Amino acid sequence: MIYLTQQLAPGKYATTHYAFGTGLMGLCMMLTGVVSGHLQEALGYVNYFVFVMAAVVPSFLVTWYAPFHHQDA
Repeated sequence: MIYLTQQLAPGKYATTHYAFGTGLMGLCMMLTGVVSGHLQEALGYVNYFVFVMAAVVPSFLVTWYAPFHHQDA
């Protein structure tokens, strides 16, 4: 969300982009919360933990290679 407001949409409407990012984050958190309980019951706790650790890797890679167009002054 901070990346969205600072790098992708700096300028006049930063608050609007912040609100959009907050809503998107809340929607994603709600959807994953609904699915995670059922997934944990299906996989078991240990396998669910391994699945979550593996699912984090793409997110870390995208974050690592995200371009920063506006450098701090």
